[in-house]
Amino acid sequence: MIVCIGSINVDLIFATARWPDEHEKYRAKSYVCASGGSAANTAVELSRLGRKVTIVGGIGNDDLGNIALRSLIKAGVNVDPVIRRSDWKTGCAAIRSMEKSKSILTAGFVDPTVVSDYLRTLPVQQGDHLHFSWALSQEMHDQLWHWRRMGISLSWETDGRMDMRAAELMDIIFMNEVELKMYEHEGVVTDAWMRSLKHDVTVVATLGDAGTEAYFRRQRFFCEARQVDVVDRTGGEDAFDAGFLDAWLDRCALDVCLERGLRSAAIILGQVGPQYRSGA
Repeated sequence: MIVCIGSINVDLIFATARWPDEHEKYRAKSYVCASGGSAANTAVELSRLGRKVTIVGGIGNDDLGNIALRSLIKAGVNVDPVIRRSDWKTGCAAIRSMEKSKSILTAGFVDPTVVSDYLRTLPVQQGDHLHFSWALSQEMHDQLWHWRRMGISLSWETDGRMDMRAAELMDIIFMNEVELKMYEHEGVVTDAWMRSLKHDVTVVATLGDAGTEAYFRRQRFFCEARQVDVVDRTGGEDAFDAGFLDAWLDRCALDVCLERGLRSAAIILGQVGPQYRSGA
């Protein structure tokens, strides 16, 4: 079983090259209302690839929460652990997207400590995999150690908020090119650390049009990007994570994992919306 942990949102994606100026009324070419959120997007793609997937996250008792849950259920994702509360608001993202250009405005409220507390009771067992798509609190470190000792593998889409103590407890860390440069500038990640023999972390970075790379125990693996007519970038990195994980859990070589990640990403990049839709 794979458990995806993190955000569950609803996205409003506007096909336009820019936001309106102050006091301007500007009409987008089109729009799509779609379920989203990093954890949800990765869960849906893993389910499409044939994996048994459960999602853990929080949503409000509201209409947007109903939309998000229906989409996950339709995709075959187990939503039983999703926490719903009346004092929470389901996450919503207004996304301006046009081909390779994208910007996002988000809103919503979920208390992550409530979700983290629930994780300590999560019924997982040896051989399961946990994929995190949000910031990990300091209080989670002991729990991460406990899962590792149980034989549970871990991955983390860091979203620009990497904590090295948590990172070295992971099997895989995902980041994009912008995050990698930021971590290097801040001294959080160094080339020496990525190539170090002192840890067993696989560091994976998507590099936009160039492709993607992975580092593991002094070795660098690289895969060129596929030629894709990009319609919308929303959810592309989440789909990449899913494709990579699907191959990694099959014990494929890392260059194969990278290629499978790019294959999943290409499907999402060629449509509007962050999750696969038949006929899109």
